[in-house]
Amino acid sequence: MNLVSNPVKFTESGEVAISVGWLEQDDERIVLDFSIKNTGIGMPLDKQEGIFESFEYSATETVCKVSSSRLGLSILKRLVGRQNGKVFVNSKPNHGSHFHFILLFGKNSKPGF
Repeated sequence: MNLVSNPVKFTESGEVAISVGWLEQDDERIVLDFSIKNTGIGMPLDKQEGIFESFEYSATETVCKVSSSRLGLSILKRLVGRQNGKVFVNSKPNHGSHFHFILLFGKNSKPGF
């Protein structure tokens, strides 16, 4: 949800696009790429390096909006990492951001849920 709610907060005009694609599969597993692209404010390259890392929370309103987003991204990285996945960001100021994460899923040989 963090990767969807953040772009909505920071995209005043344009779009937020969500997609899922498969990267590879065999009889036992499938690797999926979950992608969220937006035309929001974007980030300079030097800010992208630590965006998924833990940080100290600040109390100012402007910083809180961005910092709370970073808190969600650090949690996202941990959750994806626990599932042996990886999370990535590509962004450019004033052109938006592309977040995506890759996860591997086992396939169930029985039909149904």
